[in-house]
Amino acid sequence: MTYIVRRLTLEEIYDLSRSCRHFQYLIREENLCKMLLR
Repeated sequence: MTYIVRRLTLEEIYDLSRSCRHFQYLIREENLCKMLLR
């Protein structure tokens, strides 16, 4: 999943997290968020 998320923009990740409750961890998981903001 990390490999796929790295290819997305922040806006796309946010939209994905809003589209399904199973993807909400994309914006809630601390380590993943740190990686995305770098």
